[in-house]
Amino acid sequence: MTALCLIGQNGGAQSPQRIIRFAATAAFAPILMYPQGAAQPSQGIVGDWNGTLDVQGTKLRLVLHVKKNADGKLTATIDSLDQNANGIPVSAIEQTGNNVKLELSSIAAAYQGKLNPAGNEMVGEWKQGGALPLTFRRAGGKTADEKPKGLPSTLAGFEDEANFLLMINEERVGSMG
Repeated sequence: MTALCLIGQNGGAQSPQRIIRFAATAAFAPILMYPQGAAQPSQGIVGDWNGTLDVQGTKLRLVLHVKKNADGKLTATIDSLDQNANGIPVSAIEQTGNNVKLELSSIAAAYQGKLNPAGNEMVGEWKQGGALPLTFRRAGGKTADEKPKGLPSTLAGFEDEANFLLMINEERVGSMG
C-alpha cells in the first residue's frame, strides 16, 4: 500500500482535499501535455514485423526482428522465408520519430519507411539494385507497448486459498474451494 503525504511550504501536512486535487491533476497531466492535434511521441519498432516483396511477380516473404540491447541501442535481423535465408544482419537501424531506416550491407540493401501513428505498420521502399515498395506489419497485430490480456500463464502466488463458482446464465451450478 502506498501513502501520499504532501508537505506544504511552511512544513505542515496538506489537507486531504488538496492532496486529492494534486493526485487528480497528476493523473491527467499526461493528457494535458499533448493537446488535440499536437504531435505525440512515436511508437517504438521493437518486435517482429512481416512484409512481402513482389519481385517481378515472385513473392518473397520477409520477417524483420527488431530488439533493443542492454544499452538501449536497436539491433535487427531479417529472415527471407522463401529463400531460406535467416538471420541476415541489419548493419544499421535508425528510428527518428516515425521515420525508419535500415541498412543491410552484407546484401547491399536498404529500407526506408514511415511508421503509422498506431505503431503497427511501416510503409516504405526496399532498395537493392532497384526500388520496390515494401510494407511491414507488426506480427500478431500488437504494438510493442500493448500489455498482454487474460489469465496469467501460471497461478504462482494463488495457492493460499481460492473459491471457484461455476455460473451458467447467471445461475450458480457448482462450487469448489
